[in-house]
Amino acid sequence: MKQFAIILSLSFGVIFTGRILERTISAQDFQKASSISIEQPANTCRSSDSDLEKMDTADQIVNWKSTSIDGQTVQPFDDAKTRALVLAFITDRCPIANFHPPLLNALYESYAKQGGTFVLLHTAQDITNQKAIDHRNDFPIKGQVVLEQQPQVAAEVAAKVTPAVLVFVRNQQTPAYQGRIDNLYQGYEKKRTKATTADLKEAIESTLPGKTVAPAKTKAVGCIIDFKTPESTTDNRTGTTPAANSPSGLTSNSSTPFEQTPEAYDPQNDIFPNISKLEVTVLDSPRKRDIPILVYYPESKTPLPAVLLSHGLGGTRNTSAYLAEHWAKRGYVVVALQHPGSDDSVWKNTPILRRMAAMKKAASSENMELRTGDVSAALDQLEKWNQQSDHKLFQRMDLQRIGMSGHSFGAVTTQAVAGQRYWGTAKYTDKRIKAALPMSPSIPAIGSATQAFSEIKLPWMCMTGTDDNSPIGKSSAEDRKLVYTNLPKDDKYQLVMYEALHSAFTENQLPGDRQKKNPNHHKVIKSLSTAFWDTYLKADPRAKKWLQGSGPKKLLEKNDLWEIK
Repeated sequence: MKQFAIILSLSFGVIFTGRILERTISAQDFQKASSISIEQPANTCRSSDSDLEKMDTADQIVNWKSTSIDGQTVQPFDDAKTRALVLAFITDRCPIANFHPPLLNALYESYAKQGGTFVLLHTAQDITNQKAIDHRNDFPIKGQVVLEQQPQVAAEVAAKVTPAVLVFVRNQQTPAYQGRIDNLYQGYEKKRTKATTADLKEAIESTLPGKTVAPAKTKAVGCIIDFKTPESTTDNRTGTTPAANSPSGLTSNSSTPFEQTPEAYDPQNDIFPNISKLEVTVLDSPRKRDIPILVYYPESKTPLPAVLLSHGLGGTRNTSAYLAEHWAKRGYVVVALQHPGSDDSVWKNTPILRRMAAMKKAASSENMELRTGDVSAALDQLEKWNQQSDHKLFQRMDLQRIGMSGHSFGAVTTQAVAGQRYWGTAKYTDKRIKAALPMSPSIPAIGSATQAFSEIKLPWMCMTGTDDNSPIGKSSAEDRKLVYTNLPKDDKYQLVMYEALHSAFTENQLPGDRQKKNPNHHKVIKSLSTAFWDTYLKADPRAKKWLQGSGPKKLLEKNDLWEIK
């Protein structure tokens, strides 16, 4: 029987810090998996008739030898048991390829026991070995990973676009198959509801029996592999240089999924002028708790990233509607949570003179735990509704791309589910969350801020103000800045707005506020938060360039502080 090699160029998508929601599927579920749908953001595609050009001989791959990120020798065909090699070029920014890891897992399950060997090449100039290991571990994928910081193998096989595939039979100098994995994407912004072909799977099956296979070719659509040296961006206000690579796997320059358009990036512009709202209640039976939510969503033909929004003490699901509406108009499904026990029920029917005491009592660790449970329960329910054909939220959300935000007590909630450690453990973390934006964040009342925040890998953006003092609790404006100070480097941001009060992040002023709201504050909050989501939930390099370049400074006022590390 002839040996064969499968050359698979695959970018694993945009969101992978923590547990990716793409599950490993069994071989028998392979066909079912081909109906899974993801969003294709604008300007992500390039199609080519020769995305991987023909190699002169298969011996270049058969005799290939390297070392894995675990220090193991990688020489697949040196093992007599190896009958097939799956070589995957992985990058960390291609949304269009985010669909394919389940299919790759299915191929592994189908063919590994038949002598298939899977090797993944992480083609990125600016990623460390440890982050390549984190990337590998964050995905439920199997196989050896090789770090390719120079385009050696990619150049040898002329890998230009991901995902594209070749199937080689040993000693056959032309590929048996060259092209796409399936026909889910027809071209630029042209995506079927589900794939109607399984080209790669059929090509492998036709090759396995050892028959002579007439070369077959299809047209691949995907993301450009680019080894250009990343540009250095320095923030003139802080003198800091943003990290080129991201622990969330969203900012590597190893591929360019978005072709630049003449239109300048502007996070203030609406993409969807009209949005709908849905009031619904999450029934959390295990905790015997009802969680009211308000969902803001635009009309879109493809699923959109989701952002959860947690209100502050005494608020409701309607709090910070200005922000939720803006995010929805920018192409997000925004889920505003209401937390019973720390919502407006605390003060609404309480005599005025007793309200402050009631609010202080509600700002408890018990309610904090209830809030973190609300986040996980809401995500569980959203997953169900997203698959429920008779629900209004059916297939509206891409729940592999989830952001979390909140103000005040909502910031504490956000911090807890996005990696903050308590007594040495991240006990409240929900790994489905891929980026966090706490507004008026807080350091822990007990314990070290360094221990609480120093191990967080997710992208975080902290927002506060120079007068952001809490009317309840001991959090001061200076303390709030210590959250950012104790975060590790890479994809961490802080905005400190001059003379911004605690109420700057909501629509209403608080009792005791002595100065009027600065209208520029909401403009800055909306713009910077949107660019943050676009960078880390949509992998839009234009947003990243704006966020880490001169974009924010054009909106900030003289005494505002903007920091990046």
